[in-house]
Amino acid sequence: MLNRHFIVIAICLAAALGLGAASTLAQDDAACLALVLSAVNQSSTQCATLGADSVCYGHPDVTGAFRAASNQSQPAFTRPGDQADLLTTEAIQTSPPVLSPDPATWGMAIMNVQASLPNEIINARSGKGLILIQLGGVEVENGVEPEDALVLPTSGIPVVTIAAADMRSAPVAHDTATGTNVMARVPAETILNAYAVSQDGDWVRVVFQNQAGWISSATLADADLSGLPAVGPDTFTPMQSFYFRNGILNGAPRNCSIIPSLLLVQGPENTPVYLRVHGVDLKLESTALLRTLPPGDTLGDFFEVIGLFGMVTLFPDTNNEVLVPPGFVARIQLGQFVSLGIEGDDDEKTLVGFVGSIRPLTAAEIDLFKILERLPGNILHYIPEIPTIVQPSGIGQVMSQLAFNNPAALNLAQRACQSGRLPAEVCEVLGL
Repeated sequence: MLNRHFIVIAICLAAALGLGAASTLAQDDAACLALVLSAVNQSSTQCATLGADSVCYGHPDVTGAFRAASNQSQPAFTRPGDQADLLTTEAIQTSPPVLSPDPATWGMAIMNVQASLPNEIINARSGKGLILIQLGGVEVENGVEPEDALVLPTSGIPVVTIAAADMRSAPVAHDTATGTNVMARVPAETILNAYAVSQDGDWVRVVFQNQAGWISSATLADADLSGLPAVGPDTFTPMQSFYFRNGILNGAPRNCSIIPSLLLVQGPENTPVYLRVHGVDLKLESTALLRTLPPGDTLGDFFEVIGLFGMVTLFPDTNNEVLVPPGFVARIQLGQFVSLGIEGDDDEKTLVGFVGSIRPLTAAEIDLFKILERLPGNILHYIPEIPTIVQPSGIGQVMSQLAFNNPAALNLAQRACQSGRLPAEVCEVLGL
């Protein structure tokens, strides 16, 4: 792994953050809140033109490690606004909050990852793919070697369906035991753009109704698809597979406890994005938080996936799927030490497995995460929403519920509840 003033804040600032009156804040807390606003404002300006498959230095302090490439020089990644290509990015680490000496720092870095999204979908969303935001004391390490990275074509090859066909989320002909992987029914004689083929050639990845999915090659008219890349379960674009840790201090004093150290991941709304984190396959639809536990300079024993909008599926398109709806947390245990082959790297761990059942966010976690609603909207697909806890009225009703201002956040969870794919107690907490 990599080794690495505001003095008073007005009452209106604290109210805008939803974190209480400034009179109740300690002086350091006020300075920490001001530091967050400074970081958010600077990052939204410096990284406004973040290109595809790139990482941007948003707010000091950020450190990057890059792989040597024969056709390009080492990127200058030393000040806010600097960008680097994810293909040759080895790791990015952001600093924890440090209030002194002046100027205060709280590292932010923003990545724009292609992941599994064809360019047609990214272009329709102003060039945004899978967005990763590192918030203070977070390191993300690329799990994709440059020579192994998938390069998707800039434009697709037109294909035509000769019969009505199911478009599936994975190149698998049967449904999983826990649900269906059918995304849409494509009518006959529909023209689609193809971007990849499965390794056995039986499936073609296409875009239909602004969604990317797989369709059987037997349902398509003959077309020359030899120029398309072959994609398998271990084929990834740069940074689509990664490792991370948070709560890094690197010798700095532990302060600003009101500022979370997290990795936020967000894909386009209503568009599944596939990624791999610490060896765990995830399907993201479409905003989640990631954190390692316990936080600190070493990796810890677990990492958590926290749903905020839509749905996160662990081990997707298998019989072991775990659904994580908005407001719920899943914990994955990390096992023995392994090396990723990077010099000095001896603290990555392999997956052991999902631990227990998913659980709802606590009131303390919700209070801590509320500050994420101040993230820059011009970089994200949309501003993340943190739920609130409500206590329903009624005789015998004792279970608290999670409430979301945007009902669209629960659309996928509602369908999962109706189909029985989510436990009844989870649906009850969500008010579904």
